[in-house]
Amino acid sequence: MLDADCAETKFEIYTSPVRVELKSGSTLSFGQALHVGVDLTLDEDVERFNFQAVDPEQPLGWLGERGLSALQAINKHGKNVIKDFLIERNGELFPVRPLKLFMATADSDVARSDCLFYAVCASNQEAVVEAP
Repeated sequence: MLDADCAETKFEIYTSPVRVELKSGSTLSFGQALHVGVDLTLDEDVERFNFQAVDPEQPLGWLGERGLSALQAINKHGKNVIKDFLIERNGELFPVRPLKLFMATADSDVARSDCLFYAVCASNQEAVVEAP
């Protein structure tokens, strides 16, 4: 028998998410401002964006001299679509459109070896309710 609090479980289904990754040889740090000489400084509290809608006015971090070329987001066709998801404005990193991020991590080892986060267009998801 299901507990009354668990009678209705909601799932979000994301279609075609992309992995936002550092390109090989790119450098990463975390903070509240650009770290000079680093390709990407992600917001030190990047995990707060997990499963939240992030609008195009919300900075995610700061880009060094290499700009967006330090990042990649390879779609299912093998194409780098980073510019479809993220943009640089005055050295800061912003979403191009409202996005949902998940698996965002401030663990530098995970971010370097796996990915920075997954991203999907915020409108490209639906809520599903599973009845008991």
